[in-house]
Amino acid sequence: MKNLISILALVINVLFFCSLTFAQSSRVDLEKELNLVFVEGGEFEMGSDWSDAGELDGPVRKVEVSDFYIGKYEVTNKEFCVFLNEEGNQSEEGFPWVYLNKDEWSNPGIALGQDAYYVRSGFENHPITGLSIYGARAYCAWLSEVYEMNIRLPQESEWEFAAKGGNKSQFYKYSGSNKPDDVAWYKTEKDSSLTFQAVGLKLANELGIYDMSGNVYEYCLNLDDDFFYNDLPEIDNGPSSISRVFHVLRGGSVFVDEKFVATSTRTIFLLRKNIFYRSVGFRIVVEP
Repeated sequence: MKNLISILALVINVLFFCSLTFAQSSRVDLEKELNLVFVEGGEFEMGSDWSDAGELDGPVRKVEVSDFYIGKYEVTNKEFCVFLNEEGNQSEEGFPWVYLNKDEWSNPGIALGQDAYYVRSGFENHPITGLSIYGARAYCAWLSEVYEMNIRLPQESEWEFAAKGGNKSQFYKYSGSNKPDDVAWYKTEKDSSLTFQAVGLKLANELGIYDMSGNVYEYCLNLDDDFFYNDLPEIDNGPSSISRVFHVLRGGSVFVDEKFVATSTRTIFLLRKNIFYRSVGFRIVVEP
């Protein structure tokens, strides 16, 4: 009897070890293939009480988030171009997925050749910009089908939790440092003509995520709703509809000063026909 119990215990331990090893291996494969960072869930203080915080940045409150993966980098022109050549540059409700008309609002890195979209030399690892919220969501839906998993834009709470370093947070003002020059591309008096940079050139934050402060604004899943933010439940699932015209952007860009690249800063995006913020991109979230 004792031998039987010992054998059963050994089998259970082996099965547990194998399942743990498989889970860890799957996580590593997923992180490498899609350039993801695993973010262990937890509770954090969302919002800001910094003296220069904007009126949209509060109130500060505790919010709980579950485990998720998030892009180590913003989605690049090279990655988005693969999607365009698979699906084309479609329009939804009068908005093209990405604006390529060579004006001040358009994406400077992608062009349409005779037979396919291509990335202009030197722009391969720049973040995709000049796209509508529809283009960002369409990319996530396409990638979800390719990998057969739920890939989407981050909820605001997920974005801010990751930007602040998750459970490894050192409580920096910017994503990875209290010195914006260490981690962010943004507008300064010294260099007011700065334009977009390739991803991953500044320092990463505590979780190994790059460019969550500055370079380009990033779409979130959430729609702007002052009441939604003020009444944010402890577990934030985010609204599911995109029928409203106001969207939330996070992270700041090269066109704004250091105040707007703090991790808690919220910016509201008004969607209008034929107008796209050239400085808006996105990164993906994958549910475990």
